[in-house]
Amino acid sequence: TPQGTAVVLRALAALGAQPGAVLLVAMQKQAVETAGDFTPQGVSNLVWALVTLKVPASESVDLLAAMQTRASECLPDFNPKETSSLLWALAKLGVQPDDGLLREMQRHAVGGVEKFAASDVAMFVWALATLRVVPEPGLVGAMQARAVATAELFQAQDIS
Repeated sequence: TPQGTAVVLRALAALGAQPGAVLLVAMQKQAVETAGDFTPQGVSNLVWALVTLKVPASESVDLLAAMQTRASECLPDFNPKETSSLLWALAKLGVQPDDGLLREMQRHAVGGVEKFAASDVAMFVWALATLRVVPEPGLVGAMQARAVATAELFQAQDIS
């Protein structure tokens, strides 16, 4: 299942265990074939796992394209953690999201900014800066306001 693929790769990443090349290729192939069935959590977890497993974006071109397409399809269902984690992971991989997805992620963030945790704000803004994105109108103000509202919840890694 799509979720099974994401869970296996995320679990291996969390354990610090490198999957063998054969397993990684098989998991990526399966994920591409079933991309349309991934949940928002599955999309963000899978791309996060690629970062943690240090899989170069150049070895995951088809998978990353499929996950971005799926994210575009189900973005309204993404919660703040999934939105910020996906954008963070793409930035860590050095992958510039396609313009449509990036624009919609920013609009989605502005529309749901009151639900962003301090860590979500930090990851989202860091990713935009890393990708050298010119923010959509209203995004910076919304993120600044949310950062003020959650300031006491920021941890050292969120502000360094």
